Amino acid sequence: MKNFKNIKDFLQHKINKTSEKKIPIIAAAVKNNKIITFSKNKKGWNNRLKHAEINVINKCLKKKVNFSDITIYVNLEPCMMCMGAIKNVGISKIYYYVENQKKGFITSNFTHDISKMDIKKSNDKKINNFFKEKLENYFKKIRG
Repeated sequence: MKNFKNIKDFLQHKINKTSEKKIPIIAAAVKNNKIITFSKNKKGWNNRLKHAEINVINKCLKKKVNFSDITIYVNLEPCMMCMGAIKNVGISKIYYYVENQKKGFITSNFTHDISKMDIKKSNDKKINNFFKEKLENYFKKIRG
């Protein structure tokens, strides 16, 4: 894997390499500031469960990763399904960049107890806007 100054640069690089036809959502499992694995959304009309966070969790399971040591970084606030999976495997640290206004676990009426979790939203306006713009442009293209 190419060397990057930080996780933010890695995520931005991977999103820049994403085809305009692919959903620009990426997640990474990080331990001690080192990326263990990452994945983009791979869902489509035939399988809507292949969210980036779920894919990362599955990759970590194959590597037998201790989830309590992991921080999950994702450019879009996780949905309720992903939040449930994150909690169920024991990840307690989440770092995200863009709020998911329609289906995000924080902005929705969530039912998960997140009081013992360390959840942070990036305050880096430049990278937040970069991810937001990529997502908005993608969804404008597919929805017209």
